Amino acid sequence: MVTLQYYYYEYQVTAVAVTLVKCPLCGYEFDEGEHRWKHFLNDHTADDVPSPRSTVSDEREEPA
Repeated sequence: MVTLQYYYYEYQVTAVAVTLVKCPLCGYEFDEGEHRWKHFLNDHTADDVPSPRSTVSDEREEPA
């Protein structure tokens, strides 16, 4: 499960940001402002990520 935090900023230009709160691979909880990419670069390899084929159901409906 992926844990995300949604931010809505309303200034001169409205912006929306979605931030990863918890690593979906190991459960590590990120500190505010911590670079997420550094965690994935230093603590995980490509072998940690499941195959995209394993996450998509073959029984999904085709668009009409």
